[in-house]
Amino acid sequence: MQRRHLSPDAANRAIGMLEAGARQVDVAQMLNVSQSVVSRLSNRYQETGSVIERQRQGRPRATTIREDRLLIREARRNPRSHCTLLRQELLHATGTSVTPRTVLNRIKETELRCRRPLRTVHLTHEHKRARLAWCEERLNWQNEWSTVMFTDESRIGLYSDRRTVRVWRAPGRRVDDRYVQEVHTFKAGTIMVWGGIFLGGRTELYVCERNMTSQIYEADIIDDIVDNYRYNLEPHFRFLDDNATPHRARRVTQRLQTLGIERLPLPARSPDLNPIEHAWDMLGRAFIEHQPPPGHLRDMRPLLPILWDNLDQEMLDRLILSMPRRVQECAQNRGGVTHY
Repeated sequence: MQRRHLSPDAANRAIGMLEAGARQVDVAQMLNVSQSVVSRLSNRYQETGSVIERQRQGRPRATTIREDRLLIREARRNPRSHCTLLRQELLHATGTSVTPRTVLNRIKETELRCRRPLRTVHLTHEHKRARLAWCEERLNWQNEWSTVMFTDESRIGLYSDRRTVRVWRAPGRRVDDRYVQEVHTFKAGTIMVWGGIFLGGRTELYVCERNMTSQIYEADIIDDIVDNYRYNLEPHFRFLDDNATPHRARRVTQRLQTLGIERLPLPARSPDLNPIEHAWDMLGRAFIEHQPPPGHLRDMRPLLPILWDNLDQEMLDRLILSMPRRVQECAQNRGGVTHY
């Protein structure tokens, strides 16, 4: 890395070489500085007869190089530390007091940027093994994904929680465990919905009046919706759902077998392998942006199916066409989380 300044001894050496006929570019290379440093030195010497730098104008830098390194090291070590905490760490370690804005300016001089952590589910070793096996079995799938109906339930909240947590991280490190935020629960004041997407279409949106049970799943979902939409994907229709308890009830499994519907089981803790999760994000954003906003849960029930029907089909198709990349990335991560 080239230096930006020359010591008085090095500056005198540079002037001596220039007066002996050396080129600026050669002097700069020998002293490991840019040619502009040598050029400024030459101009200053010709104007003042001295190699001493002119008194700098403007506000002096509040931190030293060592203190800058300490701030950056702390930000890397604890990516969830905020500028006020880093300021306190610097004050405790060096006695130097700076503003949080100065801390932010120093961090921005590096490749670190303040980003929201990737929200992901907790994965055990068993989860990762199951995800890896599932993906390796389908690494060569291409057109096969066009025969799959991707389904799931979701909860849409009347009042969304928009609080965000940010982390310091470098580009390309989004899926590292230390930069993700795990999600375990969902708050009250919500409505459960069920839906399915497939290449070129989607099912109707089913708004649950109460919690999903195996009886409701069999009668209202499998019989009334899935069995009617399957003909859009024949002759190789595959039905993908997750491992929720109502889905895996014996009566549901027997009903699928009776109807001749091939089930594509999704590994546990694998929302990133089901593109409908992003469709729920699209629906959630459409709900938040809707004006006027619903004031009660009863106002949500007729609104959500309308918003669902208005989702961009091209965007939904892109989600499904991303499945080969999702599977490949999960396999490369040995069953770990992906950026999806």
